[in-house]
Amino acid sequence: MIHQVPDRNIYKYRNLYRGIQIIELNELHFEDPRNFPDINDCSISIVDFSATDQEIKTMIKANGKNRQEIRTNIAFYLKERKKFSEVYRSEYSRKLDDVRISCFSSGPDIYKMWTEYADNFQGMCIQFNSRFEIDPIFPYVVTYCEPLPKYNFFKENENIIVKTISTKLKSKYSFEKEIRLFHFGRIKKITFDSRLIKSEILGEKLSKENIEKIRRILKRSDLQHITLKKASRNNIDGILIEEI
Repeated sequence: MIHQVPDRNIYKYRNLYRGIQIIELNELHFEDPRNFPDINDCSISIVDFSATDQEIKTMIKANGKNRQEIRTNIAFYLKERKKFSEVYRSEYSRKLDDVRISCFSSGPDIYKMWTEYADNFQGMCIQFNSRFEIDPIFPYVVTYCEPLPKYNFFKENENIIVKTISTKLKSKYSFEKEIRLFHFGRIKKITFDSRLIKSEILGEKLSKENIEKIRRILKRSDLQHITLKKASRNNIDGILIEEI
């Protein structure tokens, strides 16, 4: 896998409580996409498992133990194509079951992200360096489509899992400008190096008391490099971000 993020910054919008947790504990939560509100998110339904004769032969040869087994399986599955497709559908479904995702955005000035994911400007947006040195976790940019495409498992096998995990409906979700970190370990929390955090952008509705609370947290020796900023609405949909 290679990095797909155009620059070195990704942003996580959170309410006050979850944002402080991330900062204090140096922990990222990775969610099971089956719990996401969009039923098509990371769904096997966008993958087509129909195979040509040559694709059946190629897959069986690559996974066969000996010549006799290969010949027997090729003859069987050329007649039983649905069973062949089901073998790989089941295998792929199990792999998707292991996926856990942490969601980010490509910018800190997305109005709807502030209203929907940062408690209507009472939360925060945390700026991270996108080069997470936690193998094998890498950021991938979400592709927005309308309607959702159908990917063929055998023709696009090399990148099919990434495409499944990073394809969403354009009409509903393109405002998120989403970037995803994912892994296959079913791990819910992963600790990261605090140096990956570059700045903390506070919503304009955050109280003075909570701002001071965050300032105290950032006095911790490993957090002193973090720049504190504030996001304000400067017109109907515009966001002004200033250092404070």
